[in-house]
Amino acid sequence: MVESTKPIPDIRDVFDTCYDTLVRRLAFILHDRAAAEDVAQEAFIQLMNQGVENLTTPERWLLRVGTNLALNHLRGERNRRAREMKEGEGLFKENRWRDAQPVEEEVGRHQEVDECQRVLGRLAPRDREVLMLRHSGFSYAEVALILGVEKSSVGTILSRAMERFKLEYQKESAHQQPGGEVRCVLI
Repeated sequence: MVESTKPIPDIRDVFDTCYDTLVRRLAFILHDRAAAEDVAQEAFIQLMNQGVENLTTPERWLLRVGTNLALNHLRGERNRRAREMKEGEGLFKENRWRDAQPVEEEVGRHQEVDECQRVLGRLAPRDREVLMLRHSGFSYAEVALILGVEKSSVGTILSRAMERFKLEYQKESAHQQPGGEVRCVLI
């Protein structure tokens, strides 16, 4: 019987290796560093409950679980805001004209973000993930590790994903800057 030569990772090693990467990814998704740190903590708690030794690639598992927890957090926040808006509709109407210009700009920005997120939602999971990772500041090597592909393939995968994104975005909206560039705010 041949024993595995790969050492079983310790939770501290996984934490030291993955925490910053996980928080960066979650901050990109949540647009809030504090919330990203909370969600990362929850992901590590689940990793401890799962047992690091039971996983072949705890880093990838942690990124996947963290992403799912972040999406759950966003859904919960959206539902909470909807409840609060419904309950406080009268208060909102009383203050609607105060600071109108900055609110309009913020609404426009949020509409752009929502539009980009809708387009990302229509892309294949791998396209969506490579775009999010790269635009979050991950290097080609980090993207390759997370996606489980060769580093030399990341550029091609990214380029093709961006082309598909542009096509979907153009279908979604006529928001284009002069020169035919797609104008999209992800954060």
